[in-house]
Amino acid sequence: MQALTLDLALTDFLTSLRARNVSVLTAQAYQTDIRQFILWLQETTVLDLQVGTVSKTDIIEYLSYLADLGRSGITRARKLASIRELFKYLVSLELIPTSPASSVAMPKKERRTQTYLRPEEYAKLLSTAGSNPRDFAILQLFLQTGIRVSELVHLTFTDVDLINKMIKVSGKGSKERTIPLEKKAILALKNYLSVRQQSLNQQFFLNYTGMGLSRRGAEKIIEKYRKLSGITKRFSCHSLRHTFGHAAVCAYGQREQSSGYGANQLMKQLSLPYHIVRAPRAVRRARLDNVALVPASLLPRKGKYQRIANNLPTGGVLICQTDKKPRLRAILAKVESFLRENGHFVRTLPYSLI
Repeated sequence: MQALTLDLALTDFLTSLRARNVSVLTAQAYQTDIRQFILWLQETTVLDLQVGTVSKTDIIEYLSYLADLGRSGITRARKLASIRELFKYLVSLELIPTSPASSVAMPKKERRTQTYLRPEEYAKLLSTAGSNPRDFAILQLFLQTGIRVSELVHLTFTDVDLINKMIKVSGKGSKERTIPLEKKAILALKNYLSVRQQSLNQQFFLNYTGMGLSRRGAEKIIEKYRKLSGITKRFSCHSLRHTFGHAAVCAYGQREQSSGYGANQLMKQLSLPYHIVRAPRAVRRARLDNVALVPASLLPRKGKYQRIANNLPTGGVLICQTDKKPRLRAILAKVESFLRENGHFVRTLPYSLI
């Protein structure tokens, strides 16, 4: 076992992350979590902080300390995951024989309720920002495309194609995707470009100094208009992404646009092993973009159930029932009720007929 301080181990670990082409935000999250753990060890132990001196007990006590501070289970689970990755890296280099974090139980994560805005709320938000072309364009882009705040602040001129009505973003895992733009978003972006200050900076959105808008700057803009519009509900940039997703899933005729968010997010939110099968292109062009909710076990035969869905009235939804887990059947009943309330024709296919 080689003598290596935790500080040097962290530096080497971050270097390995860059070599693996891990995103900058992910590397920063690892660095913050592990640095906080090292600082806590320095304050609470008299031992020389070598990589081999950290024990399982130290990690458990640190998680307990975070719980006493009121940190959520989600936060503590993320910090433990970061610590595990560090020691996993050290084991891979044979700097320590085993990881002290591998057998530490993962804190239970709370289920967060996703926040999204109702139509009257985001209309009020847009109305309040109407006099500021940049802020209005930012809000429109969030609501019309569902992009992440990190994707928005890293947009450059080459990423925005107003002629072909699309933007190119680099998301999680450095995966690039293109998202179509609607008329309102295009108009808002053009209005912003007409008043955008002259700058050599290639970032599409600038702050008042002419530098690229930061993530924190975008978050402040959203909070500013939340207060100005008189909306008491607490929401963030990511809440606007959920707002887009909720609207896209509810209005199935607009799912052409939902490739940036994923219509299956509805099933994920409901913890269902179901998938929304997209209608063939010819059907979508005919504005008969109906939906089939199919259990994962039936996906190999999804075409059969989509054809049934396509024969339903426009905007219709076919729900294929399951014979397992009464809880899933109860949730599907709620989904059916929700869809009917939103004006969709719903047909339920009992499991006995599948």
